[in-house]
Amino acid sequence: EISVQGYGQDILNGDTTPSTADDTDFGSTQVGGGPLEKPFTIRNTGETTLLLTSTNPVEITGDAAGDFTVTTQPSASIGGGQSSTFFIEFAPSASGLREATVEIANNDSDEGNFTFAIKGNAQEPQEIAVSGNGVDILAGDNTPSTTDGTDFGGAVVGGSSVPITYTIENSGEVQLNFNVENTIETGRVN
Repeated sequence: EISVQGYGQDILNGDTTPSTADDTDFGSTQVGGGPLEKPFTIRNTGETTLLLTSTNPVEITGDAAGDFTVTTQPSASIGGGQSSTFFIEFAPSASGLREATVEIANNDSDEGNFTFAIKGNAQEPQEIAVSGNGVDILAGDNTPSTTDGTDFGGAVVGGSSVPITYTIENSGEVQLNFNVENTIETGRVN
């Protein structure tokens, strides 16, 4: 008799509503960032041996199946009253809600393949863009220009200041944190 748990909570066969309570909702991570890994436990609540009937008994299917990987498969056979743990990793390849289905092939006569839905949210990483006078300034640009405000032009020593406004934009979905350290050197901001 197969039973599956996540975070110590029972997951029902055919469950289509991922939840953080049973770790079927992986939460959020950045695209290209560190993966999130969750353990799940298969328990045999019966008295005879439960056989997991495929070479890779736990498989991921569905639209975003490629974003979830079974990193450790469970034991192929689980004795009566025993359990085995498997791990699933979420490493998204695109932003947005990523959903898939876990399928566990087994010989439980009244359950058949045990399935449940999993999901994770993928966020675009922070992405800085800087502009001056409404013109984008490329990262590493070492050619000052009056067009983008990186060339302040001529100024008289002791005369009026030359104000330039720069805009910093985060086009990603994750908060951008930074430290600003400006130095003025021969009329340029470095």
